Amino acid sequence: MNYIIEIDSGLWFCGWSTLDGSLKTTDDIALAYRMRRTLAERTLPKVLSQFGKGQIMRSAA
Repeated sequence: MNYIIEIDSGLWFCGWSTLDGSLKTTDDIALAYRMRRTLAERTLPKVLSQFGKGQIMRSAA
């Protein structure tokens, strides 16, 4: 099962920048980073520390 992290309504976690390791976001759900539940649970605290909110959601695709 794949999961994605929704940061805010219409804003999704997209991965990490290769240049400086910063968190990347996208407004296109098709580009959201899909991961297993355990990885999503380890990534969520990093998203929360930067944006202050976020939630793990099951991916439809």
